[in-house]
Amino acid sequence: MSEKSIKYEEALELLKYKSTEWDGEQILKELVSNGDVDAMIALAEVQGIDFYEMAANLGDARGQYAMGKYFARRSVQEFKKSAEFLEKAAMQGHDDAMDLLGFLLMEERGKGENRLEKDTKKGIEWLKKAAEQGNKSALYRLGQCYESGNGVEKDSEEALRLFKSSADAGEVRAIDWFNKDVYQQIDTLLEKAKEKEICYGNIETGEGKALYQEMTRAVQGLYGFKAPDSEFEIWKDVINYKAVGRYGKSDFLYYYAFEVIITLLKKQNIDADQYTRRRLLDGFDIEKLKDIGNKLWHDKNDQKMAVYFYEYIIRKGMATEEDLNLIERAIRYCVNNNEKEKAFFFGNYVIEKFHTSKKLALSNGIYKEILGWMCCRNNGYFLTDDRPDENGQYTDHGRIVNEAFYASAFFDGVLE
Repeated sequence: MSEKSIKYEEALELLKYKSTEWDGEQILKELVSNGDVDAMIALAEVQGIDFYEMAANLGDARGQYAMGKYFARRSVQEFKKSAEFLEKAAMQGHDDAMDLLGFLLMEERGKGENRLEKDTKKGIEWLKKAAEQGNKSALYRLGQCYESGNGVEKDSEEALRLFKSSADAGEVRAIDWFNKDVYQQIDTLLEKAKEKEICYGNIETGEGKALYQEMTRAVQGLYGFKAPDSEFEIWKDVINYKAVGRYGKSDFLYYYAFEVIITLLKKQNIDADQYTRRRLLDGFDIEKLKDIGNKLWHDKNDQKMAVYFYEYIIRKGMATEEDLNLIERAIRYCVNNNEKEKAFFFGNYVIEKFHTSKKLALSNGIYKEILGWMCCRNNGYFLTDDRPDENGQYTDHGRIVNEAFYASAFFDGVLE
C-alpha cells in the first residue's frame, strides 16, 4: 500500500469520530492539495459541494454526478447545468447519473436559460441503460413508464417484471407498489386498535391478542417477506426494516413492532443469562437495538432490561463515541444496584476504546466523569502509562486521568 493510500485510510478512520474529525479533514486537505480525487470526494462528504466541483472539473464521475444532483435540487433548479454534469458522468458508466438524467429528460423542466427540453426518447434510453446495470431506481422508473405507456408502449407484464426486479433489489417505492393492499389492511387494523384503546403491548389476552394474531398474518403478506420460523423472528425482521417500505421509518406498524418485541423478549426470558440474550439479540440492526434500549429506559422505565441491550452492543464492539451517554447511564444503574463488576466492564470498555484520543478526553465531560470513577478502583490511575514517570511527569492522557480523578464527583468513593 502506498504512503498516499495509508494516509487516505487513516483520514477515513479519523472521520468516524467527532473528536478526531478535524484531524482527518487536515490529512484529506493535504492530499487534495496534491490533486487526490478520492480525497476530494471524501472531504466533500463533510465540507460540501466545492470539493465535488473540484473532482468534477478533473473529470471524476462521482463529482460530476454530485454536481448534477446539486443543480437539480428544488432550491437550485438549474436543470440545464444538471443535465450537462449528469451526461458526463453517465458517459463514464455511472448508473445513478444515467437514472437521474433519464428521469429529468422525461419532462420539460425549468425556465429561461435554465430550461431543460423534454426528450422522452433519450430519457427512456438512459433509464434502460441504468436498468441494464441493475440500478434499482431506474428499474422502478422504467416500470412506471411501461405501466402508464409514457415514452414506451404500455405493457403491464413488463411493468410487473421491472417492479419485481426493483423491489428485489431493495427499492422502497417498488416494495410499496406491491404492498398497497397490505398497507391498507394494516392501517385499518391499527386504526381500529387506536379507537378501542387496545394496548399494543398486550398480545396475550382479549382484543389485544386478536389484534396481534391479525397483525402477524398481515405482515407476513408484505412483499418479499420470507416468514421466519418463529413469531419473534417475524417481528425482529419488521424492526430491521427487512420487509417494509414506508413503514421503515416511524409509522404505527414500527411503533407496534417495538411494543411486540419488548413483550416477546420478556416472555422468552431475556433475564436468563448473557448467552440467552445473545441468541435473542443476534441479527438485530445495532441502531434498532439502541432505539429499543432507549425506549425501555425512558418510556417503559425498565432500566434493567435497557442495560442488557447496552451490554450486548458493547460486547459486539459496536458502541461509538456517540454512545458515551448510554454507557454512563448503564454505569450509574449498575453502581446504584450494586452490580460492581458489570459497572467496571462498562467503564473498562470506555477507557480501552477511547483513551488514545486526547481531544476526546479534553472535551468530553462524560468521558472524564467515567474516567474519574474508574480511577477510584485503581488509586488514581487506570492504565500503566498514566502513572507519572520518575521525574513526576505525566503523559498527555496520564495528566487527564489525574485531573479527572481529583475533579470528578461522579462516583468518587462509591466503590472503594
